[in-house]
Amino acid sequence: MDTKSKNTLRNSGVIVIKSEHLLRNTGVKLIAFILAVLLLSTGIFVLEQTATTKMEGFGISETWDEQDYLKSSSLRSEVYSVYHDLFALADTYRSEDYIRSGALLDEDAVIEEYKLSLLSEDRSRFGLWEEELGDVNSYYYSERSDSTVPKTVIDVINSDAFMERHGKEIEKYREDQIQKQLQNYANTLNNLENAQKNFGLKWYIERDGQKKTSGEGVTPEALMQSKVYLENNKGKINASQEVRNYDYGGNGNTDNRIVMAFDDQKIDTMAQIYSQDRADAVLAVQVFFVCGLLSLICLVVACIGAGRRETDNDIHLLAIDRMYWDLHLIILTWVEGMLIAAGVACIMYRLPAYMSAILLIFAVALAYNYVLSLVRVVKAHRFMDRFGTVVLCKKCGRLIKRFCRSIRDFYRNVIKGRSLVMLLCAAIIIIAIVGMLIIALPPIGIILLGVALWFGAKRAKSLDQTIKGVERIYEGDTGYKIEVEGHGPVEEMAKNINNINEGLSTAVRDAVEKELKSERLKTELITNVSHDIRTPLTSIITYIDLLKKEDIDEESRERYIGVLEQKAARLKALTDDLFEAAKASTGNMEVHWDTVNVEALVNQGMGELEDKIEDSGLQFIVSRPQEKVMVHADGRLLWRVIENLLSNVLKYALPGSRVYMTIDRDLFTDRGVFIIKNISADPLNIPAEELLERFKRGDDTRHSEGSGLGLAIAKDLTELQNGQFDLTIDGDLFKATVYLELVADDDSVMAEEAGEAEAEEKGE
Repeated sequence: MDTKSKNTLRNSGVIVIKSEHLLRNTGVKLIAFILAVLLLSTGIFVLEQTATTKMEGFGISETWDEQDYLKSSSLRSEVYSVYHDLFALADTYRSEDYIRSGALLDEDAVIEEYKLSLLSEDRSRFGLWEEELGDVNSYYYSERSDSTVPKTVIDVINSDAFMERHGKEIEKYREDQIQKQLQNYANTLNNLENAQKNFGLKWYIERDGQKKTSGEGVTPEALMQSKVYLENNKGKINASQEVRNYDYGGNGNTDNRIVMAFDDQKIDTMAQIYSQDRADAVLAVQVFFVCGLLSLICLVVACIGAGRRETDNDIHLLAIDRMYWDLHLIILTWVEGMLIAAGVACIMYRLPAYMSAILLIFAVALAYNYVLSLVRVVKAHRFMDRFGTVVLCKKCGRLIKRFCRSIRDFYRNVIKGRSLVMLLCAAIIIIAIVGMLIIALPPIGIILLGVALWFGAKRAKSLDQTIKGVERIYEGDTGYKIEVEGHGPVEEMAKNINNINEGLSTAVRDAVEKELKSERLKTELITNVSHDIRTPLTSIITYIDLLKKEDIDEESRERYIGVLEQKAARLKALTDDLFEAAKASTGNMEVHWDTVNVEALVNQGMGELEDKIEDSGLQFIVSRPQEKVMVHADGRLLWRVIENLLSNVLKYALPGSRVYMTIDRDLFTDRGVFIIKNISADPLNIPAEELLERFKRGDDTRHSEGSGLGLAIAKDLTELQNGQFDLTIDGDLFKATVYLELVADDDSVMAEEAGEAEAEEKGE
């Protein structure tokens, strides 16, 4: 590709981008919309004005298909209409006197029509002859033994009594029919006069040797010399070429001779009018199509930019787009129908043209606005979300599902598995059946009633015993048991109440024992706290008294001061442990969550306590995992737990024994595990739960320096970190297990990398 082609392609791309950006401009979109509305409105308005005001007598549809008036459907329709009137004049009406004589009426048919008119009227019309009909809710009435009395409406209206009574009404009905025929005759003559005025109609009728014409000197031969004529000579049709091949239906069968023709000058005048109207129609249609095409182009431009803005590529919906598009279409159809009706009214009542133009612009604007709204919805991929019918069907489906689910839940929660409810429903059904049987078959109904009463009394007895038993238990008689006889829902309920009572008695007994144990532990706690605080406090007071003596030497004074410092430190450590235990047990400690390496923390603890470990003579054996155990915990609190466990081992383990520590993963619970085991120097003759109580020590003599708070603090701190602290004692074997939540591998790797990076920064 040469440089010129590349530049051309680049320029084309720039033009496309600029064009797309231009189409998003609000002003451009508004101008395109207004032009689209005005252009289509102009085309329709020109078409409508041409059809209603400019064209003289012919419609656009009449002049569009045929250029020659003599070959147009309009002329053929006019010929057919005039011929139809002449046929009626010659073959049916004949003359006014002929009609007044009643010759066109069939007397029997008149009577039958009158009867049918009565049958089609409402009940109030039947009231004229109630004594003959009786009840008139239908055409059939109560049967009577007297066969002379009519039994149906048909019998009544065909009776002689009916004819005598309604003779005047029938005669009046006959006169009304004659008046209708006279009116039709007058309308026929009026139509012929209008045709004579507009088309120069001349006609000739010959019937039974009598001739009748539209004027003097009118002969069939002269009429048949016209451009447009039609002859029916006793059923044989002869017409000019233009109207010859037209279907005249049943009006071609007659015994008379009918000849009609239009004046040639009138036909020429109508042909000129037809040609002018056709030219106006063609021009109006051309204007309509050109305006429609331009309007469509403007609408496409508006649709391209619909929903877009110059600032971004998102689709922005308007407030009207929130309406469901099918509901919008229904409302639009109704409004458009009202506007069209108003426009038709403007044309019919010949109101000013600008009124119909305003209505037309408003109608087109609403229609195009709907199109743009639908385009924005489609662009935003919200077509189905804004499909009201689908949304309604979904909501109805959800309601039906909810209703079915309610029925299912009612069955499951109220009826299924609930014998008492089913028994109640069965009792209601049985009562209804027994009631019907007592009415229909009294003996069987009475027997079933007795059986039902016996069964009900038996059920009532069981229910009464259950109610009394519940009252006894409620009053505090926990040793009472309800007597259960037989099987059934009431008996099952009684058994369950007995089981509840037994369980309640056990629970009360356990609660009492627990309360006694709690009181005992509380007493021991107070005793132990008093003892542990009083011992260093007594030493402090004693040595202070010794220091008050003036005759002690300097060496003794320094020794006493050393003892005071030791006892004060002991008392401070005790109060610190007590304060920490209180905060841990109440959860009043802030937890800083982090990813902690358990193995590293254990190594740190053993490093800090290395001197004490060497002095203790204990051998520590650590089982390390192949993979690092990273847990979700607070490093400071977890270090305190490990420190307390190590300190506990150093204080109470058998000298020279081994201490086993294990760091591992619990794959079943997805938790990290730290286990420490040792042999106690003193016999452990107390339960593990009791050893976790505050100030409880395995050394009953309390000669060691422990406060009895270490394990309790370790347990509370572990639980603060959403962990679990278990203690197991087997003879002299002491085992403590700490469970903490593992961190996912990805998180642990990230935390480890962050820790290494931080260590490198510190090293730098």
